[in-house]
Amino acid sequence: MGTTAEDIKSRIVRNSGTIGFPPISQADYLVHSPNAPEISRPITLIVKGEPSEDMQRVLDYINKDGQRYIIK
Repeated sequence: MGTTAEDIKSRIVRNSGTIGFPPISQADYLVHSPNAPEISRPITLIVKGEPSEDMQRVLDYINKDGQRYIIK
């Protein structure tokens, strides 16, 4: 089992015949990615009251640097 998308990819690359399900953003010349429909769903986030400092950092990341991982 991998702990991050990069970890899953590196495990797939190191072990011939391995199947993994990392994000499509990890697909490149190192791994075979069959043509298949992309599966996704909206993410809903509900915060009771003001977000904590940690939660605000997550939200800030999603709204800035994390946008490169979001397919629109």
